[in-house]
Amino acid sequence: MSKMISFKIDGRDVMAEEGETILQVARKNDIYIPTICYISKTTPCAFCRVCSVEVVGVEGFVLACNTPVTEDIAVKTDSVKVKQERRNIMRLYGVNYDSFSESDLHSLSLAFKTEQEEFSANEWEISCIPSTCAHCSAGCRLEYEARHNAKESIYRVKNSNEFNSLCGAGLFGYDFANCASKDEEALEKAVEALKNANAIRFSSIITNEEAHILQLLKEKLGIKLFNEDARLYGEFMVAYSSISGKLQHSASLDMVKEADALIIMGTRLATDNPMVCYAVGRASQNNDAKIVYAHPMEDAFMKNTTTQFMKYEVGTEEGVIALLAHELLKNREIDEDTRAFLDDLDLGYLEAESNIGDDELECMRELLQRGQKQVFIIGSDIFAHKRAKNIAKFAALIEKYTEFSLLIVPTEVNSVGVSLTCSLDVDENIGNIIAYNAEGDFIMSSLNDADLAMPALNQVEGSVVNIDNRVLPLNAAIAFDGYTLNDVANALGIQKEKSSDYTKELETSKGFKTIAFDELENACRHYDENKRGYRLEKVSCNVDGKIEPVEELPEYNGTVIYNCNPVLQFNAFTNKTKKLEKDTSLRGSAQFAAAAKIADGDVVEINFASRTIQRVFKQDEELKGTIALNPTFDLGQEYGKYRFEKSKIVRAI
Repeated sequence: MSKMISFKIDGRDVMAEEGETILQVARKNDIYIPTICYISKTTPCAFCRVCSVEVVGVEGFVLACNTPVTEDIAVKTDSVKVKQERRNIMRLYGVNYDSFSESDLHSLSLAFKTEQEEFSANEWEISCIPSTCAHCSAGCRLEYEARHNAKESIYRVKNSNEFNSLCGAGLFGYDFANCASKDEEALEKAVEALKNANAIRFSSIITNEEAHILQLLKEKLGIKLFNEDARLYGEFMVAYSSISGKLQHSASLDMVKEADALIIMGTRLATDNPMVCYAVGRASQNNDAKIVYAHPMEDAFMKNTTTQFMKYEVGTEEGVIALLAHELLKNREIDEDTRAFLDDLDLGYLEAESNIGDDELECMRELLQRGQKQVFIIGSDIFAHKRAKNIAKFAALIEKYTEFSLLIVPTEVNSVGVSLTCSLDVDENIGNIIAYNAEGDFIMSSLNDADLAMPALNQVEGSVVNIDNRVLPLNAAIAFDGYTLNDVANALGIQKEKSSDYTKELETSKGFKTIAFDELENACRHYDENKRGYRLEKVSCNVDGKIEPVEELPEYNGTVIYNCNPVLQFNAFTNKTKKLEKDTSLRGSAQFAAAAKIADGDVVEINFASRTIQRVFKQDEELKGTIALNPTFDLGQEYGKYRFEKSKIVRAI
């Protein structure tokens, strides 16, 4: 006879047989715990995390589906903290929302009060416009359903769920269009400002065609172009190419989904790029992929997919990737110079300063060595690191001599396209700067407070390059009645009827094809055949790079801020939307609060090297250590800075 165990669920005394899980006992007692991935007749895969519950005395949350009960525990299934955790998870699981419209996921979205479709309309008022999501570099396909009545607006967003996924930001964060009329005086001021400008500063939330126009303006006017996001990404890729001989990385999102061995480094993946996170989750669930996640902070969204977490010290990425290269190439046939370089590494120093031990490295190699489809993912923590170029060369070395393919995760929707299209200068503090969706002396923008209003990315025709190095089309969901960047260029003598006329003129030496905008497909065919746009042509590069010795690794003592956005917030455009939650709090652990001498709910002043801001501090039990998460979507990202920053934090008076 099985041993019986007594414990409490939500204050109720319940009994369980030895080996039963919290979920099984709850269901026997008619206590509701939501699930998505749980199927009663199979072993729990513990992927969705929606069944998270609290156990009194246990730090963080546990998964009810695979946690066996023990004597006298007290389980909370419906606390405020549990509800908030499930809401956060459901926002992330906006992925493939449409495909679950008649299932538990739809019901759960309503139950947890996540973003909902309001928007009623008659069928004849709606037109469907296929396009590309403008929020992150995944470049997911979507369809805008626009309502054309007295006031033109986007009714909702859909996706072809049988072919591609879409996160909650893509589904619900669509109301960022700009409204303006033609202001001739503002146009004239913009033209005069450009004639006297020293530089144009712009963001990567822009089409390839608009970036091409800015490059033409640079050449015509003899001015500089500033875009630190794209410049740093481009420099990273050039350094990578000097070892790999290729201008573009080799992996794709589909390759991540099919992988059975993965290394992730330099990104808080679930918030930086939900679709890469989703692809990693599919690899874990479908292929039992072994996943090594290296980062200074553990990510709660990655707990159930990560096989090995390697916590390294802030700023030591160059040392970490040198250790990875040394371990992964230990038994490989490599050239004599590379072998001599790796043998000469001071492993003891690198391990001590990075906090990555030789036992962890050996465990990693043994864990991954049986993998047949291996992908190494590198994120945007790295691009602004002062040793980013050498890190890129180490990554290329690993790709060159192992079975790993490399996936570099760009920061913005078109970081890749801008880096290939524009000749960018190092941003500097000079006067007479024209800004395009950025900060400057004269601002052209689709956001607020612009000197000349511009259309948003859901109001233009053009293209972007996504994480898969595919050139993807954007179509205008609703009209823009004001002036465009092309109108400004026309006034300065750079003549095209519309900006999409430049699509076929994009630089072929960087991999673009001479294909007109109207010839770019934006559809998925049968059998999941991807016919969207086209993949950049492979570009060969000179293999003339040389890996430099690892520099002395820095120390980040005291309280440290990690500039990292919450789930489904990316930038000023997601901040503009009405349906995506805007949590601007500084979140840190109890240890962080003690070190900074602050408490939960305090208004705090954060002093960086370059600015001072105020935030409400929230103590987060999921976080550990003396690093706090600071959002940037409401501030504007400073891409020229490493994402971790030493900071002084005081309680505001």
